[in-house]
Amino acid sequence: MIRKDTPWEKANLGVTSCEFSVGETDVFIDCTPALAGEEAEYAVVKVPSDKADFLFGLPGLSYSFVETQFSISKAMASFDYSDRLVRKMSESFSFVPVENGDAGQAVLDSITPGMFSTDRIHLDPLFGPEAGRIRYVNWIRSVMDVPDSVFFEFVRKGTRYGFALCRVQPGDVWDYLLGGVYEPYLNHGLGLLTPAAPFLYAKAAGVPLKRVETSISSNNLPVVKLYQYLGYRLETLRYVYVRQKRRQ
Repeated sequence: MIRKDTPWEKANLGVTSCEFSVGETDVFIDCTPALAGEEAEYAVVKVPSDKADFLFGLPGLSYSFVETQFSISKAMASFDYSDRLVRKMSESFSFVPVENGDAGQAVLDSITPGMFSTDRIHLDPLFGPEAGRIRYVNWIRSVMDVPDSVFFEFVRKGTRYGFALCRVQPGDVWDYLLGGVYEPYLNHGLGLLTPAAPFLYAKAAGVPLKRVETSISSNNLPVVKLYQYLGYRLETLRYVYVRQKRRQ
């Protein structure tokens, strides 16, 4: 089991925090002292789906299950640009790079508490929607200007509808970090923009893309269905548990 401090969450959430990653060979009884004795105010444990000893043991240490994370991927070679809904999005929207400070700030200013309402921080009574918003804003700010980032918006007739942020990994693999439709345009039939965005941007911009990798949450069933519709492949499942000392 690997433990790492997550000091950036202090600015986001106002608490000390850490994250445990459980490996395939880890045994719950051996990890119990570290998990039980953890002093961070907010501790996150990510567990492979086949580790039954952790799934049954963590609640006894006051860790609560909050979501399943699906790690998924899709190759550009298998992306169906001729799909009716994909073609509609491609023909209706432009995918515009966010290249300067003002444009980046405009994205940050457009992130509202309701955009990511299924996020585990948003849903957590200890933190809530505003903490979730701050966390996403800080995440975007920390990544958007790095050299290997791909940062763009979805634009139609001069109106900005949403954004996507990726990082390019070796071999032209894009790690899709975050994307979404801005709150005024939620529930307007634009959800497919989010999972399709990297492929539509890469084609429009003529930039190399071999595969998209990302992670989505079981808390957001509509988004899970959209990625499924586009044929993303499931790679791994991880169960996520949290413990907050402020509640004890």
